[in-house]
Amino acid sequence: MEKHLQPPEPVTVDECTYCGQELAEGEEVLAFPSEYNYFCNAECAVNQMLKESNIERRVLE
Repeated sequence: MEKHLQPPEPVTVDECTYCGQELAEGEEVLAFPSEYNYFCNAECAVNQMLKESNIERRVLE
């Protein structure tokens, strides 16, 4: 039996969680849907994770 994945349901979001840039209908964005966070690009997603201390920058030795 073959499973067919359904596309994700469309979501109405007004702006990028980090920078506040308006997000347009049909625009592809990065999302943490469980937290209702949507980002216009990877840089905003990373900056938000840094802000919330979900990730951190390190220098490898």
